[in-house]
Amino acid sequence: ENRWVPTGALQIPRSGTRVVALDSSHLAAIGGCDDVFGRAETQPTVELYDAHTELWSILPHHLKNPRTTAGAAAWAPGQLLVIGGAPSMCSAEVYRVQIPEAGLPNAVEDEKIDDLPDKRMGCQAAVLSLPSGGKTYPVTDRRCVVVIGGEKYDEVPEVSRIRQMSAVPVYDTELAKWREDRVVPPLPCPRTAVAVCVGLGRGELPLGPVGPCRSSISRLGVLDVPHMEDDDDDMETDEDPELRREAP
Repeated sequence: ENRWVPTGALQIPRSGTRVVALDSSHLAAIGGCDDVFGRAETQPTVELYDAHTELWSILPHHLKNPRTTAGAAAWAPGQLLVIGGAPSMCSAEVYRVQIPEAGLPNAVEDEKIDDLPDKRMGCQAAVLSLPSGGKTYPVTDRRCVVVIGGEKYDEVPEVSRIRQMSAVPVYDTELAKWREDRVVPPLPCPRTAVAVCVGLGRGELPLGPVGPCRSSISRLGVLDVPHMEDDDDDMETDEDPELRREAP
């Protein structure tokens, strides 16, 4: 019908949550905070949306760490990789969702994985098929999760230093570790609070809310990947992080 229609409301108001499609009938809303401009209590909870009933339900298992504006991606049936998030976290974890009608096994204890190389919040994550170690395009035989954009801030005397990120960490889902071979080049411009859409053969990043690249779109295509650069262009600003919180 080409129009928006209302559906069931979340059980908990959330800002900065990440919503991931688990299959054709279920969504997961991960973390977030209840009032981004107020006391901002960060949520450890995950809610599951059922498209058949049009209802959200709170899942019994919590995230190991409460998170908002984290990166999240579904890399296998019922398995979510949740990365970073505010307040400037580098930790990552695998969160398992039990969907009875999907024939998934009983829920097992969530798994913590190695930390990100850098703390980051305001990032996004996506699943891509990339070359495994030692191989090059057009071979794409390894399912990986890439983490795109984000920022971190470090408290130092009299100033809060904010650094927007251009490096793109890559998690190898088969080896269960972060790759070190820089298979994905850095973004041409650091970004935070980005939006990401994965299309056939490439990813599109619309503009972020601030920074010199706010009016541009970055694209990752097969021919772009072999060009590797250092991530020295990560942008730093001296700014109060309270003014940079992501809007609902």
